[in-house]
Amino acid sequence: MDRSGGEVTAAEWRVIVNGEAYFKEGRVTELNEHNGKVNAVVSGTQDYRVRLRIEEDDLSYSCSCPLGEDLEFCKHCEQWYQSHGGTHA
Repeated sequence: MDRSGGEVTAAEWRVIVNGEAYFKEGRVTELNEHNGKVNAVVSGTQDYRVRLRIEEDDLSYSCSCPLGEDLEFCKHCEQWYQSHGGTHA
């Protein structure tokens, strides 16, 4: 998903909306940060491991959910992104 503020597809919009719901429900647990990397567990249908790293303007991510395993930015990553002040301008 492009985080530069460009156009968002319908599928990406669903990720944003679902991630926002997860954020409001407080579904992040086991949050650990070390050397610019963040590991967390986000509860969904089951618990998923989310790993994110932000360096300058670059965001790298992974999630153990089915969508994340396809290297897509999923609602679990979105939940973490929003919980750390991410916005969609």
